[in-house]
Amino acid sequence: MLQSPNETVTPANYNTKKFLLRLDSNYAAIHISHWCSFCMLYSFSAVFLTYKGFSDTQIGLTVSLIGLLNIVLQLASASFSDSHGHIPLKWTIGTLYIASISFGACAALLPLASALLMAVFVMASSAQNCVGTLLNAMVLQYNNNGINAAYGWPRGAGSIAYAVLAFFGGVIVERFSPQALPYLFMLFALIALAATLLMPDPFKLIGKSPARAEKRKGGKSGGVVSLKHMLLNNPILLLFLLAVLVNSCGQVAVNTFLIRIVESLGGNTRTLGACMFLQAVVEFPIMAISSWLMSKFKARYLLLLSFSCFAIKIFALANAPSMGVVYGAMAFSILCFGLYAVTMLVFVNRIVGVTEKVRGQAVVSVFGSFGGMIGNAAAGRMIDTVGLRVLLDASWIACVAAALLMLACCLLYNRKFGRDG
Repeated sequence: MLQSPNETVTPANYNTKKFLLRLDSNYAAIHISHWCSFCMLYSFSAVFLTYKGFSDTQIGLTVSLIGLLNIVLQLASASFSDSHGHIPLKWTIGTLYIASISFGACAALLPLASALLMAVFVMASSAQNCVGTLLNAMVLQYNNNGINAAYGWPRGAGSIAYAVLAFFGGVIVERFSPQALPYLFMLFALIALAATLLMPDPFKLIGKSPARAEKRKGGKSGGVVSLKHMLLNNPILLLFLLAVLVNSCGQVAVNTFLIRIVESLGGNTRTLGACMFLQAVVEFPIMAISSWLMSKFKARYLLLLSFSCFAIKIFALANAPSMGVVYGAMAFSILCFGLYAVTMLVFVNRIVGVTEKVRGQAVVSVFGSFGGMIGNAAAGRMIDTVGLRVLLDASWIACVAAALLMLACCLLYNRKFGRDG
């Protein structure tokens, strides 16, 4: 039972099974609809843009521009949230969804020239992609205020929904037309918007006002430090971000042009949907047991395993002689993103300051976006000039380098905080 606003509220009041089930189910509904909208707009971007007459070079440029704008939006929205804690995160998320839906409508309804379509698609995708980081920060706000909201299974439910829609999305495109993709995106984005606005404000629940620390350049407790200070004075975070960037350069480029790998082995859009289904559906089990994993293993070691598995997966894709090997690589994602998504959230939350929680999550996404921007721009050009084979080899080499950077990050963490830290 929720208490009245005049009563003194403690987190224990909201750690009942009934309330947490309601909260977690609402949060799961956001993830389900969010990842469905992401699937329709971004994951099928190469299919949609090819349908609109874009070359691989233009597709790579478009996805890179999405990453560039996403960087700006991530930093702006995260800094805004850290500096204006009195404004619930759900309103910031809602604003981004409204912007994304509006631009998506333009892409679906207006006969745009290639340059305008590129601009509209970039703005719609960037606003939608920016939401993911804020959803992570949302659950951390509950946890940091003593409310035991779950992240693993709601996020895993999003992966299941993404998997199912990815499969049927391929079928829809084959049976009808890629023109259906932006309409499906808008449908799921509207559902995500409604579910987001239904989430309760954690600070109102516990009767606590968010801290309004003044911005300052120093790193003393209680202040919102500059992004430059946050990065330069946290070498563990900086090394982790470099690992994320390099890994993203390697694996995002392959994911964007997975359709080209599938086509080279005799597959089609429906086959692509099956690959995306398999890749996403295997993420749920690992996410569902994330709390148990965290109680048994250090987050940094789980991240090291994840980065290593990314490298193995991309190597397998690069050398796949048949679709059977591609399906096997997709299934291996259980130890790639499925493991990365939850452990990254916990690891970053531990190594940043109290007033850096939202920006800490955002900056990881920013570096991932920057890596994707570099990787996608290079990938499209490489396919058009030197071919798919060279791209695939460069991708797995980048992922191996990222795993080595993550190993260095673990060693640095152990040196600073000890093996048991």
